[in-house]
Amino acid sequence: MKTKNTLGSSLLLVVLPVLLSACGGSSGSKDDTSPDAFAFTDEEDVGLAQYVISDAIEIEGINTETPISIEGGEYSIDGGEYTDEEGEIVNGQIVRVRVMSSDELSTETEAVLTVGDEEDTFTVETVDIALSAHAGFKNIIFSWPTVTGAVSYSLLEKADENADFIQKGRTFSSAAVGYTMDVPIHKHDWLGAEYMLQACTNASCSTTEEISLYNYMRRSIGYFKAPNTDEGDQFSVLDISADGRTIAVGAPAEDSGSRGVNQDDGNNSVSGSGAVYVYVKDEDSWRIQAYIKADYPDEGDGFGSSVSLSSDGDTLVVGAPFEDGGDFAVDGEQADNTARDSGAVYVYQRFGDTWFEQNYLKASAGHEGAQFGSRVSISDFGATLAISAIGDEMPAGANAGAVFVYALTGDNWQAVQKVQPDDAQEGAQFGSALSISANGDRLLVGAEYFTTGATPAAKTGKAYVFDLLGGTWEQTQALNASNPHDGMRFGAAVTLAADGARLAVGAPGEKSSGFGVNGEQSDLAAADSGAAYIFADTAAGFVQTTYVKSDNSDPSDRFGSAVAMNATGDTLVVGAIGESSVAQAIHGNVYDNSVTDAGAAYVFTRDADAWQQWRYVKSPNTDAGDRFGATLALDASGDSLIVGAPYEQSDATGLSGSQSNNTANKSGAVYLY
Repeated sequence: MKTKNTLGSSLLLVVLPVLLSACGGSSGSKDDTSPDAFAFTDEEDVGLAQYVISDAIEIEGINTETPISIEGGEYSIDGGEYTDEEGEIVNGQIVRVRVMSSDELSTETEAVLTVGDEEDTFTVETVDIALSAHAGFKNIIFSWPTVTGAVSYSLLEKADENADFIQKGRTFSSAAVGYTMDVPIHKHDWLGAEYMLQACTNASCSTTEEISLYNYMRRSIGYFKAPNTDEGDQFSVLDISADGRTIAVGAPAEDSGSRGVNQDDGNNSVSGSGAVYVYVKDEDSWRIQAYIKADYPDEGDGFGSSVSLSSDGDTLVVGAPFEDGGDFAVDGEQADNTARDSGAVYVYQRFGDTWFEQNYLKASAGHEGAQFGSRVSISDFGATLAISAIGDEMPAGANAGAVFVYALTGDNWQAVQKVQPDDAQEGAQFGSALSISANGDRLLVGAEYFTTGATPAAKTGKAYVFDLLGGTWEQTQALNASNPHDGMRFGAAVTLAADGARLAVGAPGEKSSGFGVNGEQSDLAAADSGAAYIFADTAAGFVQTTYVKSDNSDPSDRFGSAVAMNATGDTLVVGAIGESSVAQAIHGNVYDNSVTDAGAAYVFTRDADAWQQWRYVKSPNTDAGDRFGATLALDASGDSLIVGAPYEQSDATGLSGSQSNNTANKSGAVYLY
C-alpha cells in the first residue's frame, strides 16, 4: 500500500504543471514590444515652411501595445490626428510622420520616430535654387524657379567688392519668375558686383548663392545698325533724349531716294542724300520707330550730318549742311537747288508713334558754301534752337562761321539772331561744335580752327560762351586752353551741363605727353594725343578747373574728338577716335595698340570738384579703322551712353545683329551702354 501511494503522488506532481500550463499559467510567452526595423524615405527639393508627410510605415513584429514617441515633428496612426505626444501603437497599424520644412533654402529639418526600441529619422530638405542671368539689350535678364511657400522675392545687389548686399528694385510677388534690370554698362562694376535672390516666407528670408555678371558684359551692349545698312552710309551721328528712351541716328551718306517719313528704304538712287533713324524703348525693349528722309532729297545733301533731340524726344532737329536750296526763308521752296552747299535744317515733331515735318529752315542771310546745319542743338523743352554754319563768310571772310538762333513761336520756328564772336576770324569755323543749356539761355560754341599763333596754320582753336541777356544774345566769355599750341583744335567738341554752370571742351590735336587728370601739360611730344578741358562758372566767370588726358594716352589717339556731359555735370565722356588697343567692351587690355584707329571712349566722374577716370570703354567688336568714339551722347542721368563708330564695317541690319563680319565698309554703327 505504501508503494502504491508513492506512485500516485508522483503522477499527480507530473500532471499538475501540465494542467497549469494549459490554463495560461506563469510559464507562457512574454510581451514583444520590439518591432521590425522600419525606414522612412527622405524628401528633397521641398518648398519653404511647408508641412511634409512621410511615406506610410506599417509597424510589425510586436504582440502588445507598444510606446510610440517623436522628436522634431508629429505622427499619425491609421489616419488619425497628428500629435507630438507620446502614445501607444499595436501590430499592423500604419504610422505617418509630418515635418514642417525650413523657412530657408537648401536647409534640412528632421523628425525622429521611436517605436519601442526601434527608431528612424525622416529628413526633409528645402529646395536649393539658383539665380540665373543672361544678357539683354543694355540690360540683364534675371530668372529663378518659383518656390512653394515663398510669399515674395527680392533681388539683392552688392555694387562693388566693398559694398554690402542691398535690395535692387522692387519686391516681387510669389508668382514672379524673373526681372529685367537696366544696366549703365559704362559705369557698372563688372568685376566686383554680385547678385543673389532673396526668397521670403511670412516668417523669414533666405538667399541663393551670389553670382557675377562679368560674362554677360560684352553681350549686353546694345548694337544698332540701320535697317538698310549699306557701304559708306556712316550711320553714327547721334543724340539721346534726356529720359534715355529715344535715340536718333543720322547716316549722312545714305543713298536712298525715298522721301519723307517711313517710306521705302531700299532704293539707292540718290547718292549721299542722307537719312535719320529714330529708335524708341518700349518697356524693356528697343525698336525702330521712324526712317526719315528730306522731302526733296538730293545728291550729297548730307541729311543727318547733325541731329538733336528735345528732352522728351518729341522734337527732332536734323542738319543737312550740303543742301542746295536757294530760298532763304522759313518753309521756303525746298526744290530750289540754286545755292550749292548753303545748307538746311529740318524740324520734326512726334505725336504718339508718328513723326511729321514741322519746319524747313534756311539761314536768313544764307549763301553758297555756308553749310547751315553743320551742328544743331535744341533746348530741353524744345523752344530754343541753335544752328551753326561753319562756312558762313559774312563779314569776317570765308569759313569764319556763324550760329543762328531760332525760337519756337506758336507752332513754327522764327529766326531770332545771328551770333558771331567779337574776334570773328576767317577760316576759324565758328560753330564747329555747339551746345545749348537746358533752358535755352546759354550757348557754348567751338571754333576749332581759330588761330592765336603767328601763322595761319596755327589752328589753336577757341570756345565762346553766349548768354541771353535782356532778349539779346551776347558774348560773355572767350575760353582758351591752359596750354595753347599750334594744331590743338581746342573747340572741336563742346558740351554744357543742363544748367550751363559746367562745361567741357575737346582738343583732339593737343600734343602733351601727360596722362590722366591734371597731368603734365607743357611737354608737347605726343602729337595729336588730345585732351579735354573742364570749366566751372564762378563769380569771376568760367575758370578752367581740370585738364583731362586718358590714362593710356598715346600719340594720334585724338582724345577729345567728342565730349558729352550729363545734366548735373558730374559725368563726362570723351571720345578718342585714333585710340588703337585691341580691347573690347569694358576693362580691356589698354597696352596692345595693334588695331589702328579702332577708337575708344573714356568715362570720367566728379566727386566734389575732383575728377577721375572711371571707365575705359571700347566697342564689343573692336576693329581697325572703326573710329569708335567719333560721336557720343549721355542721357540726363548719365546712365545711358551712346557711342558712334562711323567706319564700322558689319553688314548687319537692325538691332542686335551679327558683328562678326566686315563686308560693309564704313556702314557705321551705334552702341548703347
